Amino acid sequence: MLGMKRRESYIEKKVVAIARKNNWLSYKWVSPSQKGVPDRLFFKDGVLVIVEFKAPKKKPTKGQKLIHDALAHAGFPVHTVDSVSTGEKLFSENPLKECCPSEDTTESFLFLS
Repeated sequence: MLGMKRRESYIEKKVVAIARKNNWLSYKWVSPSQKGVPDRLFFKDGVLVIVEFKAPKKKPTKGQKLIHDALAHAGFPVHTVDSVSTGEKLFSENPLKECCPSEDTTESFLFLS
């Protein structure tokens, strides 16, 4: 697969395997009544890491950005991961380092119910 464009699903599968190898619990976030929620929640040692997976160089949609902003405002930044190497950095020994972009919360946002 070298040289082929990586799909979002490929990146997610590989990063989840890396996180689990490092003892993170991982759950897919599915919300039929709310579009735009991030893809995965990861838990370890009292830490929650929320991840939006994207194909290389892709960005969250406007709807996803609204959800990400609301979560960040509540104290839970969303990390956008568009490569396996970025995911590896996130789930290394210190996941709270700024390895992955979390959404800028300076813009106005909308609470969705």
